[in-house]
Amino acid sequence: MGDSVIVAQVGLGSSGSIIISGPRGTAEAEGFQYIPMLESCKLPTVLQAGVDLGFPRNPARISSTDTVKISVIFVDFPDNEASTDPEELFLQYLSPISEEYLHAVSYGRLSLLFQPHFEWFRMSQSSNEYMWSTLTADLHRAYIQEAMNLADPIVDFSESDGFVIISNPFGGSFALGPAYTSYVGIDVEGKRLKNGATSGRDLLTNKFWFVHEFGHMMGLVDLYPNHGASDRFVGDYSLMGKSFEYSLAPEFFGWERWLLGWIDDEQVICGFNSSDNQVTLTPIEAAGGIKLLVLPIDKETALAVESRRPLGFDARIPKSGPLVYILDVRVPSGQGTIRVLPFSVFDGQKHDALMSKGQKIKYENISIEFLSTDERGDLIEYSID
Repeated sequence: MGDSVIVAQVGLGSSGSIIISGPRGTAEAEGFQYIPMLESCKLPTVLQAGVDLGFPRNPARISSTDTVKISVIFVDFPDNEASTDPEELFLQYLSPISEEYLHAVSYGRLSLLFQPHFEWFRMSQSSNEYMWSTLTADLHRAYIQEAMNLADPIVDFSESDGFVIISNPFGGSFALGPAYTSYVGIDVEGKRLKNGATSGRDLLTNKFWFVHEFGHMMGLVDLYPNHGASDRFVGDYSLMGKSFEYSLAPEFFGWERWLLGWIDDEQVICGFNSSDNQVTLTPIEAAGGIKLLVLPIDKETALAVESRRPLGFDARIPKSGPLVYILDVRVPSGQGTIRVLPFSVFDGQKHDALMSKGQKIKYENISIEFLSTDERGDLIEYSID
């Protein structure tokens, strides 16, 4: 891939710049300068919001590789006492689906280890007194701290990397279960845990609930819209979008995997190469090979291409082909940080977004054409006008 690129003005809107590779000798041409090739594709963190898609990954977030230990505790309330066996809930809605998914999409680089304590701890107040409908960061932290304090005399948190607090999902005032991604953290056993999740009634309707929240714990953003038409940004792609087991393409995007350290730099093609603008992308669902093409548009925006096939957790995808999307790290979580192309606010599934052989997608003056496919992957050609 070489080790340098040239920046040239090519008229991509107001920002105007795009990355083009070329021979070192042309660097002396007026208006050109060299920057490291791969670094130009690692869009930077801009928002400093705790979760984002920029490089480097937020160091306050939980590890995305090796073995990650998650303590699991169960709580109920005076107005919502639990009668269900907590182990039954755990095995039906958290495990082993969470471990299996994360092991698969990380290509074995992440091993999730739950450390559950199967006992209901009774909170001091009725569920509606925790103000879940108007939840703030301080209220969320206070609820978590109380639950952890209840469990602390019995549960060993000394080796915990994070936590999940399962509230009794049968009734009560907790409809949804958000992640806890903090710079402040929860104090327990002399350590501070900055990443966790708390469940609500949605635990019963979504077996991928924890995996989605764990995505936030690793620093990923919501890809579904916080407001307006459902799933118009990425449709069925990625559990950070439509995070349900019935989604046809729930595996994480290639960009998300690169940011998390599951795809190596050597598996990413960055920028344009004047001598060869073709690349074979291997399916994102299988380990090995070139996984991602990234074409920067400006310092905070890039076009990305990956190959999707009906494999692994994507087994129900109705077709195979390259998937093209735009990333903009200036866009906050839940407002369209990733948008699948061709973009339509009326398409909440994006099943037709996978390219067909011979199809060309054009974004401003960047073109992506799907040339051919075989058992190795999808051959695409990319160019600028």
